[in-house]
Amino acid sequence: MMMPKPVDLDFGASTGTAITPTTASKTLAFGNTFNPCGGEEQPMRRVSATLMIIIILSGCIGQGGQGDDQVIDDGNDDETGDGGVGGDGTGGGTDNGTDNGTDNGTDNGTDNGTDNGTDNGTDNGTTTQPPPANDSIFTFTSGFGQGVSILPYDDRLADIVGADNSSNYSDWQSDLETGAPFGDARFFFEGGNDSQRSAIIVDEDGEDVLEFRLAEANVNDGEKGRVSIRISNNENLTRFGYSVDVKLKDAFELISQSNQTVNWLTLAEFWNDGPEKEFSFRITLAIHKEDAEVGSPLSWNIHGQTQDNETLAWDDVWEFSANAPVPLEEWFKLEVEIIEGDNESGHVAMHLTDQNGTRWTLIDATVWTHHPDDPSPDGIQSFNPMKLYTSGALLDQIPEGRARPDSRR
Repeated sequence: MMMPKPVDLDFGASTGTAITPTTASKTLAFGNTFNPCGGEEQPMRRVSATLMIIIILSGCIGQGGQGDDQVIDDGNDDETGDGGVGGDGTGGGTDNGTDNGTDNGTDNGTDNGTDNGTDNGTDNGTTTQPPPANDSIFTFTSGFGQGVSILPYDDRLADIVGADNSSNYSDWQSDLETGAPFGDARFFFEGGNDSQRSAIIVDEDGEDVLEFRLAEANVNDGEKGRVSIRISNNENLTRFGYSVDVKLKDAFELISQSNQTVNWLTLAEFWNDGPEKEFSFRITLAIHKEDAEVGSPLSWNIHGQTQDNETLAWDDVWEFSANAPVPLEEWFKLEVEIIEGDNESGHVAMHLTDQNGTRWTLIDATVWTHHPDDPSPDGIQSFNPMKLYTSGALLDQIPEGRARPDSRR
């Protein structure tokens, strides 16, 4: 791949993070607020910053009891796998992390076929609504402003702590990590050091921004690169939604200009249950490059997969590709809603709104959101609302990224 200039593969988040049962806080600075339970929309934010993505979380939290398994996360998410960039389009990455808890169910004989679909048009303004609100509701709202910090945790994880003035419920520890429905919020790197990967709060054009950056592969001796935020040990989280304002930087343009296919570049992931469990299931939002021709466009891919208990390979239950654009070097809003259920009650909705205000549907479908054989699904145990995860083969084709020593805090 020709590399016209040094660049890193990075994105970030900033300004507001909100998880709310009804509507996004009016203190949030940007909108068309994702609002699955009703409420007013907010005006679209005008953004001038560059090296970041910006996130708010807003949606409905599921029903059900709080559960009695309150084990502490040991951080043992040992995701390993093959795949990445290649002329044959092979790859995909296998996630073999260990999660706490055990599922001891029996096979109910449910059909586990593959559902393939393509979503082609712009959104008509309708989105499937989640079930009515109930008495198991949780609210958390925070930004990455002054008072919020990222601290070392161990050689695989970092912690986010503190509170800003974005709401009365903005403390990442005392307000978010209460044990129900959300457990622990951590940054997960799996390995490496700051020269290879980083999640840092920076000042970008006067705004506090959480920037994710991969300069080189940081896991398994160069096999893959990862930086993500992981919300784990969730209890009976059966539905939720969030929105994120995103800007994908110039390294993504270099990927488009390569003469390779790409089918392993994850931006978000949702686990029900985690890897190497009896009923492992994941939903992945990814960027693909399906055509090896130089300059062929990047595309969106969303799939739900089960894991083979013996080979640990991942098998598609359903897969959707969307003809929506993948905007580069410009802001777009990504909205996500997930409801736990089977192929008649489960729902996944993801929409993209570009800078011109056009809203595209990536997926809005009734699909399995847990393992089809799981007799007693118990919610999304862990999810990555922000994730930058790809192969070392892809990262090897992108020169080392720019350092930003003057912008950290």
